[in-house]
Amino acid sequence: MKLPKIAVITCCLGLLGLPDLLQAQTTLNDPDALKSARKFVQDFYSWYVPNALKPINAMDLALKDRSYVFSPRLFEALKEDSEAQARAREIVGLDFDPFLDTQDPAERYQLGRITQKGNTYLVEVFGVYDVRPSDLPEGLPEVIAEVARRNGQWVFTNFLYPPLAKQFPDSANLLALLKGLKEDRRHSEVKHRAD
Repeated sequence: MKLPKIAVITCCLGLLGLPDLLQAQTTLNDPDALKSARKFVQDFYSWYVPNALKPINAMDLALKDRSYVFSPRLFEALKEDSEAQARAREIVGLDFDPFLDTQDPAERYQLGRITQKGNTYLVEVFGVYDVRPSDLPEGLPEVIAEVARRNGQWVFTNFLYPPLAKQFPDSANLLALLKGLKEDRRHSEVKHRAD
């Protein structure tokens, strides 16, 4: 039986994508994936929180010293925001810690539930306070770290902000906020040029 050329080409193209498909399936069906994702997030926060408590820009330090923990898309958006803020005299970028969702970090953070959503994992992150701030609803994490495996390594792909989700459902995540800030800067530049 002779196969049509298109069937052979389709089959070959499918085989080229097979390693990616197998890696995705391995990640999704890996019984240790939750444990591994938890360890990745905990290791980052164990390093990050002590730096966030110092009088330094901890986010910039993370971009410099731990760039490999962010997906390329998230890293570029954070870097662009940071660079724009460094050039400006007023606030034109993030005005809070995006990994802790606060301007006043807790002394320590603990992880809550981890859930799988497609090929990503959502990891709840709670601040541990002596007295819980009144603006934080009971039971809601300050932030949810979204992580995925890329090239065999875990990376942060986004950070979600549950306390803001009811009020701002479309922008209660870091990528959406960074996109909005970028658009605001662009509009501001256009307005300044027109004036």
